[in-house]
Amino acid sequence: MQFLIQFYPAIITTLSLYFYKRDSKWMQLFYRRMTFSYNFRKLFVLSLLFLLLSFNFCYLNAYGTGFGFYGATLIWMGLFFFEHTERFLFRIQERHVLGMLLLAKLIFACNGQTWPIAMNIYVLIVGSIFYPAKALFKKLSSPQDFSRMASSKETIIKEYYSR
Repeated sequence: MQFLIQFYPAIITTLSLYFYKRDSKWMQLFYRRMTFSYNFRKLFVLSLLFLLLSFNFCYLNAYGTGFGFYGATLIWMGLFFFEHTERFLFRIQERHVLGMLLLAKLIFACNGQTWPIAMNIYVLIVGSIFYPAKALFKKLSSPQDFSRMASSKETIIKEYYSR
């Protein structure tokens, strides 16, 4: 369990760097599903929830409970309500909120007891990177833009990451 806990940040970072703005067939399908399917976005949030649950479970088995574990559990429990989580992921995409969360992650990562909170914040930051931009949803509120983007076979990356 400790092996997984120690390499958890490296695994998440490597996978996110590999898939970020990738223009492959599978990532195009992912971008389209995330943009046009409410249920797929819910599945994405559930997968974030599963990542946090697996990390918290491994941390609990390796180190037991503590202040950091309880804080991480509160963050994890806050993700059960999809509408609140979606708003939070949109807020993380703003520069000043992202900067404050990165600073908080660094502060929590310096102390071993609050390290689970730092890892939970890190997973949420990486999850917000792969979540569609709020500007894209505003653009899709127009029926003409929605039908143009839904029927187009061109890449959606430019609009997907327009923060």
